[in-house]
Amino acid sequence: MILDHKTFDLPKLIQEIKAYSFQKARDKGLKFIYEEDAPLPKRMIGDAGRFRQVIGNILDNAIKFTPQGEVKLKFAEIEDKEDRIHLNIVITDTGVGIEPQKLSRIYESFIQQQLDDKRKFGGFGLGLCIVKALVNLFKGEIQINSKPGEGTQVTLQLNFEKVETTASNLIELAKKEAEKLLKGRQILVVEDNPVNQLVIKSMLRKWKGINMDFANHGLEALEKLQVAQFDLILMDLQMPEMDGYEATQAIRDGRGRAIHQEIPIIAVTADTTDQSKIKARSVGMDDFLTKPVDPELLLEKVLNALYLQQVQKVEINP
Repeated sequence: MILDHKTFDLPKLIQEIKAYSFQKARDKGLKFIYEEDAPLPKRMIGDAGRFRQVIGNILDNAIKFTPQGEVKLKFAEIEDKEDRIHLNIVITDTGVGIEPQKLSRIYESFIQQQLDDKRKFGGFGLGLCIVKALVNLFKGEIQINSKPGEGTQVTLQLNFEKVETTASNLIELAKKEAEKLLKGRQILVVEDNPVNQLVIKSMLRKWKGINMDFANHGLEALEKLQVAQFDLILMDLQMPEMDGYEATQAIRDGRGRAIHQEIPIIAVTADTTDQSKIKARSVGMDDFLTKPVDPELLLEKVLNALYLQQVQKVEINP
């Protein structure tokens, strides 16, 4: 597993996690509590998807093994170091707890909590061995304390890079020159769903000076690339006639025009699996945007792609 290295909005991500866990807890008749010891940093650099997976997995286990009472998510001490931010997260529940002899083996693959009422609770979630592996990727730490019949506490420390002190300020620089970068740009949106077309159109329309065109599938996109010039493509993955993977491969192979072979292509899809991301990269896509599309993130990715394209042209033609 490899972690992404991208800027993300931490409070927004936490809000998504809270909303999901609150609903799951409420459906089970539990109380869900959220606390912050200190204000959260607005933006950080790291893998937001893996971060969500770690927190979400632990919260799912907490809710699953708590028949009554509460589950709490708390952001405790937040250490701000030179170029890194250390987040300390504590997740507690009033659930069934884990016996000491089983707690010592909790990170082992395929180990499950052997509860007397296993039929009621099932196995131990998706496996804390996976969570442990992800925490290691974050160069972090995880500690679990539990008492049978009283509940469990999971303490995490996860590490991220600070936006202001990293070399990855391309996005911030691009934002300052957003109007200049976007003026006169031609964007091709390849999307078969009319509703999604309208949503993206409404977002792009807010960016002054930008022009857009739409294709309903990959074949239509290739036809448009034969007669018009574009600066960037937003490409859906699942479409009739020709999907986004095939269309991207065709563009990279020169079935459009040679001028478009190096055009930035951003995948836009509801499929967030690692397999789809790997496949998208393998056919030549430059970035990945998840549906439903967030306007701020869309702008960020488009600006970043255009800025990188501009830098590359300068390097090729000094």
